[in-house]
Amino acid sequence: GQGTALVGVRDPFWDPKPYVTAEEFHAFAGPITPLARFADRVFTKGEEFTADIDIAQFGAGTLKNAVVAWSIDLEDGTPMAGGSFRAMDLPVGDLIRVGSLRATLSAERATKATLRVEIENEGISNTWDVWIFPNQQPVDMPASVHFTRMLDAEAERVLARGGTVLFMPEGRFTEGEVALGFSPVFWNTAWTNDQAPHTLGLFIEPDHPLFDHFPTDYHTDWQWWDLIGWPTAQAGAMVLDDLPVVLDPLVQPIDTWFRSRKLASLFEARVGDGKLIVSALDIDTDLDERLAARQFRKSLLAYMTSSEFNPSVQVTADQVRSLFREPSAAERLRARVSDATRNHPGYPATNALDGDHSTLWHTRWSGDIPQHPHAITLELPEPAELSGLGYLARRDRTLNGQIDRYTVDISTDGESWTRVAAGRFAANGPMQIAQFDRSRRATHVRLTAESSHGNRPYSAIAELDLITD
Repeated sequence: GQGTALVGVRDPFWDPKPYVTAEEFHAFAGPITPLARFADRVFTKGEEFTADIDIAQFGAGTLKNAVVAWSIDLEDGTPMAGGSFRAMDLPVGDLIRVGSLRATLSAERATKATLRVEIENEGISNTWDVWIFPNQQPVDMPASVHFTRMLDAEAERVLARGGTVLFMPEGRFTEGEVALGFSPVFWNTAWTNDQAPHTLGLFIEPDHPLFDHFPTDYHTDWQWWDLIGWPTAQAGAMVLDDLPVVLDPLVQPIDTWFRSRKLASLFEARVGDGKLIVSALDIDTDLDERLAARQFRKSLLAYMTSSEFNPSVQVTADQVRSLFREPSAAERLRARVSDATRNHPGYPATNALDGDHSTLWHTRWSGDIPQHPHAITLELPEPAELSGLGYLARRDRTLNGQIDRYTVDISTDGESWTRVAAGRFAANGPMQIAQFDRSRRATHVRLTAESSHGNRPYSAIAELDLITD
């Protein structure tokens, strides 16, 4: 009665699944296992790598005078560094600290390297991959590449002239509400009410020239964290089901098996006489901190300015635009949540502005439960003319937290407030508008829930929007 749970390393007939061999599994889950503790997986050339080495020893007996050795080798097998620790006894039933290692990472180009730790003459070893990238500033956008956040009239003119366009909308604007995740689907989306994430990693063609300066395997690995796992990257997964079947993504998230849509985080196409890259991966922000994103940017731009960039599949600008939703007024005005009644863990107030109808701001429902009224305040970086506030109730038809009586106040400084609307929201409705008494100029908008349907002491919001003239 559990439903589908496609987990484990063997199939229902006890045959090994193809993604890991018994030897690979034994290396990190055997009775005696070398372990390494280190801070990062991505480094720059010349950076010092440090790691603490432990041995988890639950074997048949004490290993006498065991010698633990280590090495770091480049992907082509070239040794970079290595050494060993003094001989020591490794008794059964403990986690034993062996020592610490240090090495300066050096490589002539972006590469993967492997740390190996082994117990000599025992056939016991474990490995960890790290990536070494050049220590360089972010690559400037070439003059031959038109960079845009919107596929607007100017971008279309560049394409019509046979030019090259890099279209990089924010990932959160992708249609289809696919929650791209670094980790795979938990259990299964059919039995968890479509719980995020909705994807099962990436499928990649590692030999494609796009990756000449960004070493990768055919699947997600730790160098992709900056691109699909970084908290502020907001990477997206575009649904290509309505685009030509022959269009193969260059970076393809694997959809939950209950949907099996054709997804892309990056693809290339020809629009008229022009060449287009559409990237829902952010390679433009926080690059001082996101070393791998910085390196991917270099690799992508090198590919786009090379003779090998020659997409063949023809699409229209309208087909590309159909992959994305229009930003809400709140998003266009760059609204943010500046204050809110205390939320329940996992249901922050920022969910009310994330463009995802499946997420919620929900006030705390256990422990010290706040009572009505509950308030949430939106702040704008610049004053704007507003005529109303849009409220979307939670979409699962549960009454808990659905706002009944409400008031709306505005301010131009966050201190002096003016009441502009009051009324009642219906339960389980589409987005409802709290209409202001007249158009008002404001930098702050505060929605106060005076009561909720079902007479429970909670408030919940799927999404808020601002109404402009």
